[in-house]
Amino acid sequence: MTPSARDANFNEEALSRLCKAIQDDIDNGRMFAASIIVGRGGNIGLQKVFGTVTPDGRAACDDDIYLAMSVSKSFTAALILRAVDQGRFTLDTKVADILPDFAIGGKQNVTIRQLLNHTAGTFRGFLPPGISAENLGNLDQYYASVASIPIDYAVLGKILVATDPKERNFRTIAKEELFDPLGMEHSCFGLAEDHENRVPNHTGSLSKDALVPEKEARNMPDSPALYSLLGGYVRGDGHYLTGAGYTASPRAFYGVGGGSTMWMVDPDRDLTVCFFSAGFIEGLHHLERLSKINDVALSACNW
Repeated sequence: MTPSARDANFNEEALSRLCKAIQDDIDNGRMFAASIIVGRGGNIGLQKVFGTVTPDGRAACDDDIYLAMSVSKSFTAALILRAVDQGRFTLDTKVADILPDFAIGGKQNVTIRQLLNHTAGTFRGFLPPGISAENLGNLDQYYASVASIPIDYAVLGKILVATDPKERNFRTIAKEELFDPLGMEHSCFGLAEDHENRVPNHTGSLSKDALVPEKEARNMPDSPALYSLLGGYVRGDGHYLTGAGYTASPRAFYGVGGGSTMWMVDPDRDLTVCFFSAGFIEGLHHLERLSKINDVALSACNW
């Protein structure tokens, strides 16, 4: 599909401002590369790539494959909701009714709904014990190593495997039930390291750009961006950060991947935005960047 601002009912000048905002972030050292698609009503109004995706300077291409980060949770959630539609379980099914080992450590009443909306009370800050980094992608090993402790695991994929009538692994379920039907032929869980279109998401010379009390107290310079934090969690009244954009409609929803990725849908404007980048930044600043990108995209919508 050839992008057309006119066919998608976009203001071309506003889309130009959106491209400039992304290029400015690259020029100012906040990322190395980016790819964005903006569409309305089934028509693509903007599809463009920016910057270089590898440390040796390869220019970004339309067929680059990015690390989705936590945007991939949206894929798993969609598969879970599809399984609910199929009657395999409900949102209020207890996880332990499907995966009995999960009940250990006070988790016996956690439901699938609570896993989806991050209210299960489990903590994700530590790597599980007894498993090496290269085996983190092995769902069976990962689940076995963490089922007995009340911290750090994502079991929605394991639930899909345990209830799959065809007894497929998670990667195959995602391919056959989600990616293939939607025509997402280049999307997958797990990509060969030597794949020619793989974008190595690296930090290179980027600054960590995070508020670190120890650094501030000692008036130390910014350190390299060796990690990224995703967002902040707040309680109480006041103004909340939103990656959807402050001019988005109340029904708008979005997904964010740590320091680099995002999708957003505003159903009232029939607007979809998808943004992937190479080079992590600190999570709160990532949300601010996404809010700016989406606000400019929203301003491009001709009513």
